[in-house]
Amino acid sequence: MEEKKLQELLEDIARQISGLRKDVRTIRKAIFDERKPCFTNAEVMEMFGVSTQTVKLWRDTGSIGYAKIGLRYIYTREDIARFIEEFHYKPDDYGNS
Repeated sequence: MEEKKLQELLEDIARQISGLRKDVRTIRKAIFDERKPCFTNAEVMEMFGVSTQTVKLWRDTGSIGYAKIGLRYIYTREDIARFIEEFHYKPDDYGNS
């Protein structure tokens, strides 16, 4: 019985990891789209699947770089790439916490 639960748990984790990999590929594709020099607040929210409040928290804490033009927040590809790099965990990081 316990072995079956463990197997189901491992399969669920594998599905979640697969989904995260897909999300990362989508984000990377958006970041490195050479035709798009910058992104709006709404695009960053969609890119990461987060709310306005989360993006505001990232700005307020200095986690993500941005420019403010009038009432609009603008994020460059470089701002987003630095944000991802700063918060990126490599597999080895998990064993060394």
